[in-house]
Amino acid sequence: MRIEIVNYLVNERELFYWTLFDGPGMTDKAAGHATSLEEALKKILYWRTQIGNDYAESAGIEIESQTVGDRPSGGSEHSDNRSGEHGDPANEPTH
Repeated sequence: MRIEIVNYLVNERELFYWTLFDGPGMTDKAAGHATSLEEALKKILYWRTQIGNDYAESAGIEIESQTVGDRPSGGSEHSDNRSGEHGDPANEPTH
């Protein structure tokens, strides 16, 4: 796993752009933005769990959810079958 977080000051607001590279050979990528470092870390943990769940589901392995907070568990409906690109979940507010 590799994580990149870059913060920018945009119109006097701090924004955090994050990228997660995960999976075998770091072939899975998730990226997004947040208005705080805490929010960025929560999104990174969410996507790391989703990527893990996708692999477990494709291997037919039942795993216990390790999501952060009250996020839904299970395979990611936002993934694109390992082509390597993910984004913020569709139900997440954008800033």
